[in-house]
Amino acid sequence: FRHGQDAASAQSGTNGIGEYAKELRAVLAPMPANDTMIPAWFKNVDASLSVLRIPEEMQGALILPFLSDAMRTSVIGQSVNGTLSYGELKEKVLKEFKMTPAEYRRRFLDIKKEAGESWGQLAARLEMMFRYYLSSREVNSFEHLQALLIADRLKQLMPPDIRSFVTQGEMKGWLQAKELAELAANFEESTSHRVSNYQNAMAKEMRHIHRANNLPLDRMLCYACGEPGHFQRDCSSRRGMDPRNKVFRIAAKKVDTGANTFKARRSDGLEGNSTRWGNTRVRV
Repeated sequence: FRHGQDAASAQSGTNGIGEYAKELRAVLAPMPANDTMIPAWFKNVDASLSVLRIPEEMQGALILPFLSDAMRTSVIGQSVNGTLSYGELKEKVLKEFKMTPAEYRRRFLDIKKEAGESWGQLAARLEMMFRYYLSSREVNSFEHLQALLIADRLKQLMPPDIRSFVTQGEMKGWLQAKELAELAANFEESTSHRVSNYQNAMAKEMRHIHRANNLPLDRMLCYACGEPGHFQRDCSSRRGMDPRNKVFRIAAKKVDTGANTFKARRSDGLEGNSTRWGNTRVRV
C-alpha cells in the first residue's frame, strides 16, 4: 500500500511539473540576449512564479530551460548535483553578467528613454533597477536607504584617486559616510606626507645648487680636469679637447730638413716651434 502511495505521488508530481511548464511557456519569454534586460526579465519571472503558485522546490528546474544555451550550461556546471533552487539559479546568472551593486547603480543612473517607450514604461524600468540596487546593498529600512544615499553622494564628490581608494574597502559591503570620511582623511594625510617629503628633498637640492653657484672661484674645483675656478659641469673638456692642446695644420715651410723642428703658423695666426708627430699635423 505504501509503495502504491509513493508511485501515485511521483506520478502526480511529474504531471504537476508538466502542467506548470506549459503554463510558464504561455506567459514567460526566454531570457533576453541583451544583458541590460536581464534584471527586468527576472522581475517577470518572479511575478509569473507567484501568480502561478509554483511550488518552490520546482521553480529552479522549471526556469532552467528558459535560459540561453550557454548560460544554462554554465549554471549547471556550477551546481553540486545538477539541481539548483530558483534563488541559486538567479544569483549565478546575475553574477555571470557581473551585476554588482555598483553596476546596478550605474545602470540606474544611465537609463534613458528608448524610442517608442512610454513614460510609464520608463518609470517602471527606473523603479525596477533601483529596487535591484537596493536589494544588492541589502537595504531594508528607511535609515539604511538614507545612509546609502549619503554615502553614494559623498563618494561622488571625492576626487577620482580618493574615490578609488575608499571603494577598495567595500569589497565585503558598502561603507557608511563616517567610515568613508575616515578612509579619505587617512589617504589625504598619507599623500600629503609623501608630497611634503618630496618637496623637502627638492628644496634641499636647490639650496645645495645655490650655494655651489655662489662659491668663490678659488674654492671651485673641477673633477674632470683638476683645475680650480669652475665645476665639472662647466669644464670645456666635456665638450671636446682643451683648446691649449689642439692640433693645428702646418702653414710654413720646413727650415731645417735634418731636424724635426718646423716654423709653423697656427690657425689663430700666431707662430711657434712645433715638433713633428706625423706627416702633416703637429702639436703646438
